[in-house]
Amino acid sequence: MKTPLWRYLPQADAYVDSTNGESSLADLVITHGGPYFRKSAIWLQSHLWLLLLGIASELVYYFYLLRNFSLMHDYYHLDTMGGIAGYTHTGLLTYLMAFSLLFVLFGFAWWETRRFQDRTTLWIILGFGGIFALTNMFVYPVIAIDIFIYIVHSLMLVQYHANPMIAVPASFPQDPLMQLAGGYIDLPSPYGPFGLLIQALSVAIAGRNILASLLLLKLMFSAMLIISAFFIYKILTPIAPRLALPGALALAWNPFTLFEYSANGHNDIAMMLLIILAVFALSKEHPIWALTLITASALIKFASLPLIPLFFIYSCFHQPTLWKRIVYTVEASISLAALVLSSFAPFWVGPQTLARLFNQLQYKLFSFSMFLCDFSSGYISSEQAQRIGQVLFGICFLYALWISSRNFSRLLKGCCITMFALLAFSAIYVQPWYLIWPFVFAILIPQTRVSLAAILLAYGATLAELGQAYIFAWGPNSDGSIVINSFFYLIMFFPPVLFLLVSRFAQIFSQPSPLHKKQG
Repeated sequence: MKTPLWRYLPQADAYVDSTNGESSLADLVITHGGPYFRKSAIWLQSHLWLLLLGIASELVYYFYLLRNFSLMHDYYHLDTMGGIAGYTHTGLLTYLMAFSLLFVLFGFAWWETRRFQDRTTLWIILGFGGIFALTNMFVYPVIAIDIFIYIVHSLMLVQYHANPMIAVPASFPQDPLMQLAGGYIDLPSPYGPFGLLIQALSVAIAGRNILASLLLLKLMFSAMLIISAFFIYKILTPIAPRLALPGALALAWNPFTLFEYSANGHNDIAMMLLIILAVFALSKEHPIWALTLITASALIKFASLPLIPLFFIYSCFHQPTLWKRIVYTVEASISLAALVLSSFAPFWVGPQTLARLFNQLQYKLFSFSMFLCDFSSGYISSEQAQRIGQVLFGICFLYALWISSRNFSRLLKGCCITMFALLAFSAIYVQPWYLIWPFVFAILIPQTRVSLAAILLAYGATLAELGQAYIFAWGPNSDGSIVINSFFYLIMFFPPVLFLLVSRFAQIFSQPSPLHKKQG
């Protein structure tokens, strides 16, 4: 029979006195309590730091983000973090300090989690992640108006039965809600068919209630974030058990992911959930499902298209016989063709369906080409810089194709290199929240130094939001804007690369030479 905890309370003072104040009630329970309380007290003591770090993080989210940028304040008008804070230097410094503190707490929690491999710790991670996400759900989308544009395009689709891939919000001037598209009121949607259908779910349920639609979208993206963290754990458990819990925490507790997908409501997390599910399917030896899911992710945002050949090559090379490779190729081709044709069928009106995608490629922000032009003081033109970036991406992509045929870990490495090189070299328009594309693959690679580099990448992406939130709004001239672009490009991409190079060289030089091994 379990002894109730209250039976020990009258003895607590006497017990503490008898040990000269060096013991506590927890020690009494551990020493004299029943098995249930002994286990609970031991568990609480071992997880105390993780719990305190979670509580401290929630306090920062509440007192900085929720209290200063509440969604309930004015969700009918478009605004930014800088606008709400008055574009003050104090607002910028407060953002810098708050998110730096959040990353310090997150880093300590990530390191602390490396000590555990039990399932209970997973529920602590996911539970706190859910609390953080819920808090951020009620934060105004302070960085970008994307989530409002999702709602506008969804209203066009659900209420007016218009095709958001070709129709523009300005076509409905009688509807005041179309003004929520802001500067994008004359542009169609750049997203794929699945992206349009996913974001339309909120409007199909909430109708023209903007607050309800915002909360439903944020709830959906927050749930996707926590589900993604769970499947990160499931993928890493058989290949790197020691990194499974830190991998889940790297997504569920990450200030970058919580801010961008729970608070600001970007749909990249929907694309990444399908990519993670594709990796999970491949780890369970379901290559057709994996290729189908990775293709479905590209039908949300076209950014994951380069991953399709990597998954195909890995799966094809790991078929045991030539005949099975042929069968796999045929089945995969039929599956992909059916998925693409069926998804585009309701939206396709000819080549103009994809016009918005190509227009998106004309924008420039935080890109390698801008950095190279600035670094060369104009000796390298923008077009030349773009070609150099495309060549560098091509080299990285060919290397990724080559290593992806070898084994599962190399496939993950190839995917990470591809998505990182796409953003670091080839893309001319890079928003900070795009950095989740390589981040997810980095935390799936079972190497501590790669995970640490991924955390640096996330921190740099969070700092880069200061550009659009405050600095650009201060009105720098054209030369100043180029310098700012170059600065934030380096902030995002240089620290993780430098860290990996330094850690790799340190690893090489720390190994004993062959001569020493022979003498030993």
